[in-house]
Amino acid sequence: MSSRKSDILEYKPKERFDLVFCIGVLHHTPDPAKFFDHLSTFVRLGGKLVVWVYHKFEMNVKAMLFWRKVVKRLHISKRTFHRLCYLGIPMSRLQTIKLFRPLNILFPVHVGKGLDKKYIQYSTYDMYIHEYNSFHTYPEVYGWFVKNNFSDIELEEIPVCVRGIKSSRGSGKEKKSA
Repeated sequence: MSSRKSDILEYKPKERFDLVFCIGVLHHTPDPAKFFDHLSTFVRLGGKLVVWVYHKFEMNVKAMLFWRKVVKRLHISKRTFHRLCYLGIPMSRLQTIKLFRPLNILFPVHVGKGLDKKYIQYSTYDMYIHEYNSFHTYPEVYGWFVKNNFSDIELEEIPVCVRGIKSSRGSGKEKKSA
């Protein structure tokens, strides 16, 4: 197993891969569909591609966009903003309590029981710091897979996470993951 950090459009692998994960990346690119098209060329026939992107209909999308604008206008350094994201930790912990879940609509942070403090801080930072942030639907991402000849396409329960198997001709058959 290997991993690589590089610009997706500039990366031209010498070989194709059995499994390619692209988790939380495409929605931070200027043209996610174009980047997906290129990424799909990394997968060998019979190989699997798994993609996760921000969901277009999350309840907190408008608040996230609002806070992104605020962060940009503050003109603070990335380092300082990273430190401010430490505040996401108590917010995340509080929002695991049913009574306080609506807070995530106003102040979106990564929420989940038992999450590591650093993970909450970094994922909150990731939500706000990138130049590009786009939101997508299952039908849209499913279409990317079909267009690029994937079959046995599965829609995961975590929005929007989709995986498929590279084939010479995509069948477009959909499976709902359990």
